Amino acid sequence: MRDVHLEPGSVLGEWRIEQQIGQGGIGTVYAAVHTEIGKRAALKVVRQRTGESLHAGERFLQEARVVNQIQHPNIVDIFQLGRLDDGSPYLVMELLHGESLGERITRGRVPALDAIDILLQVCQALAAAHAQGVIHRDLKPDNIFLSGPIVKLLDWGIAKMTDPPPDMCEVTGAGTMIGTPRYIAPEQARGLDVDGRTDIYSLGCIAHELFLEEPPFTADNVADLLVAHLTEPVLPPSEVWPDIPPVLEELILGMLEKDASRRPSLEQV
Repeated sequence: MRDVHLEPGSVLGEWRIEQQIGQGGIGTVYAAVHTEIGKRAALKVVRQRTGESLHAGERFLQEARVVNQIQHPNIVDIFQLGRLDDGSPYLVMELLHGESLGERITRGRVPALDAIDILLQVCQALAAAHAQGVIHRDLKPDNIFLSGPIVKLLDWGIAKMTDPPPDMCEVTGAGTMIGTPRYIAPEQARGLDVDGRTDIYSLGCIAHELFLEEPPFTADNVADLLVAHLTEPVLPPSEVWPDIPPVLEELILGMLEKDASRRPSLEQV
């Protein structure tokens, strides 16, 4: 694995790096400013593993295409893709201020009305995506960004397009399990085909965590966690929160149905 570090003041095409503002498992994010018009943006550079440059570039290209196909205010805007001199891919996106939902959850319980507002905005983003034939496939709190009153859904790099353009490559192999184990739908855990109902399940996991302060399933290892998603019943939320409104309990349990055909639609959510 090779880290790429960009010094403040360095220039990539039309963008001048100001400072590093974040670092995660896939790369580093910098604040940047356009050298001609002064527009500020976030520039994300992928952290490469040996031999993965092409694959990472395909993921970034897919993310940029997907985001621009959907064009929704609750989805982060991406407006440029490029490569460093060493081949490391980067993309330029709208600069957001705030924190991820994952970071917010670590600070304590999210008030119920705030949780409802967050989930509704995510639903709006998903509705726009699904209408364009795009399935996110990796919904989790870390991919939901709270920018003041506006919620942004991030990281569309492994999204599935039901009708992709002829020149778009699939970034994951057939039968490959993708997603984040804590929020993964049973059909994803089996490596089966997915549709919009897969995102509904993951959103149900997030809703469970927001209202009950814990995900529906926990385990000491990934294998046991996947087995739980596949086979274990969800504990009724009222056993954790006795005063939960019955309609909310019914909705969460419906979103977490093992059988995708039994889950509610986004309109019902």
